[in-house]
Amino acid sequence: MSFRTNQTRQFQKPFRAPLAALFSVLIFVVAAFSSCSLVSDTTEDRFRFRLSQTEITLEEGGEAWLHLIKTPADGKKLPLIWRTANEEIATVRGGKITAVSPGETYAEVQTNEETFSCKIVVTPRAQQK
Repeated sequence: MSFRTNQTRQFQKPFRAPLAALFSVLIFVVAAFSSCSLVSDTTEDRFRFRLSQTEITLEEGGEAWLHLIKTPADGKKLPLIWRTANEEIATVRGGKITAVSPGETYAEVQTNEETFSCKIVVTPRAQQK
């Protein structure tokens, strides 16, 4: 003989639905937050960057190297885009700066997420006696 009636079963069914919904929401929230906390190898947010110099003075025709320093160093290369604001004053190719003519410009290096710049001052070539 069973002590359950049809009335008791009706009360149990609606009670299970909110618990199942709450459990589903809880699983979704935990999954969403745990996947957001992972750091991908392609992001740069766990590294600090700086240029080896913030200002370079060169004589016309001179050359210098500018390096982007990544801390901590992990040996992985990042795609970098090098450029100068005015190539008539100085050019940059892979970090090598060449002074073209007297004036001031900026050399820039761009990573996927940030741009860094260095002031370039080019002085006239010294007169030889």
